Amino acid sequence: MSLPSLIVLATAFVVAGVLLFYRPLAESSSWRAIVTPLASIMGSGFLVCAPLLYANVGNYAVWAMGGLLVLAYGVGSVVRFNIRYGEPLFARHSASKGGSQDQHLLHVNHCHSAQHVGPAGAAGLLEKTSHIVLAGAYCISVSYYLQLLASFGLKYIAPDSIWLGKMLVTLILAGIGVVGTLRGLKGIEKVERVVVGLNLAMIAALLAGLVHYNLPAFFGGNWQLSAIAIPEDSSHIIRLVMGMLIVVQGFETSRFLGAEHSAEERVRTMRWAQMISTVIYVVFVGCPWWPS
Repeated sequence: MSLPSLIVLATAFVVAGVLLFYRPLAESSSWRAIVTPLASIMGSGFLVCAPLLYANVGNYAVWAMGGLLVLAYGVGSVVRFNIRYGEPLFARHSASKGGSQDQHLLHVNHCHSAQHVGPAGAAGLLEKTSHIVLAGAYCISVSYYLQLLASFGLKYIAPDSIWLGKMLVTLILAGIGVVGTLRGLKGIEKVERVVVGLNLAMIAALLAGLVHYNLPAFFGGNWQLSAIAIPEDSSHIIRLVMGMLIVVQGFETSRFLGAEHSAEERVRTMRWAQMISTVIYVVFVGCPWWPS
């Protein structure tokens, strides 16, 4: 077996072993809170971000990805602000209305927020409206990414079978629904921990292979950027790059983990999830430069 293959396999096994079987990490509340937004950020879109960027912005791909990540971090800051200051506002309103003890506090807050009359009335209406819009966006996003996953998974098995891909997507959605119904948020977090562990192990192995390929070329003096033609339609490029914001989003899921994690923990772990994904995306997009 060649040295590059050994590096890739060793990296995958070591990272997977630590993330899946290291007990202090598995039992860490902070890691569980990181896993949910990280799973959303590091989804199937990770597979297509580099080819799309290089095909449309050429050697500016790293800068385009960096700009998207900075924008995403800014949006994340808004979500973290809402966790810190918006949730207590809705919680006070819910307490004044009186909520059922059988319902989680955040659920009661969301139900009553739009009814609030006073200084927070506009915020309450915006809160409820944003949840409706977000639910629709998630339906589209999850369906798209699962279809993408199915197309990759079935590419060499049944490339022309559309119904098989739809069946696989349906089974995945049904499985998520069953786990959520029977086991709640903790059950979903356990599934996410396994999926994220395997995903990060494969990503680490891929990055290790790319770094191993590029570093010798760099220090050997024969590393350089190849010229890549890009489309002349600048408006198309702008629309595509901005549309790729969906690839680096998903951090907002921390907003809805209040049943298991405190506000400060969600703020801190969302920030960590964004920083971890930022490093991975920048290195991933920056490594596929071929030496001459």
